[in-house]
Amino acid sequence: MMEAILADLREALAEVAAETGRTPHVRLWTDETGWQDKPMDDQHRYHLTLILDGRPARHGWWGVETVAREKFTLWVSECSGKPGSSVVLTDEHTGAVLTTWPQQP
Repeated sequence: MMEAILADLREALAEVAAETGRTPHVRLWTDETGWQDKPMDDQHRYHLTLILDGRPARHGWWGVETVAREKFTLWVSECSGKPGSSVVLTDEHTGAVLTTWPQQP
């Protein structure tokens, strides 16, 4: 249950970030560990977003960059024929965009 709630929260935060260009800082309180000041943990460091017609349509988070890049390649192959689609891989810890498809000029 907790993981589902956190997944929903991550998706909402990703949508806000995609719309505003800024990653919001969020503090979470859990009964297990108290305040969590980091926006994402190491297991969810690499964030992949599929954008269709200018809106986030699918999200994924991975803790290993090579796995996230493999998923990036898979998502690109899945949506390469769809007009208005793009895929973005970001590092949630640094806020850096690691790669995009199609390539930005």
